[in-house]
Amino acid sequence: MLICLLIFFLNLLINYGITFCCYLSGMNPLACKQAIEKAAKDAGIEVPVVAAIVGDDLMPMLDELKQNKKLTPFSVEVYRK
Repeated sequence: MLICLLIFFLNLLINYGITFCCYLSGMNPLACKQAIEKAAKDAGIEVPVVAAIVGDDLMPMLDELKQNKKLTPFSVEVYRK
């Protein structure tokens, strides 16, 4: 279902010359880029230029950020009513 929607909107965006951007925090941006390109190719539509932004993963620095008090963990329960 998601791929069908993706192809539908990609076709519209390409036909109207519209550029779009999405942010996939927590996802695999390179895999998403490849999936979009493959879906377009498999559907026989023009493969759009797709960029993937990487390098904003802070997980390797988690211990350092906690130690320097640059990151304060929180509980979701605090914000629920």
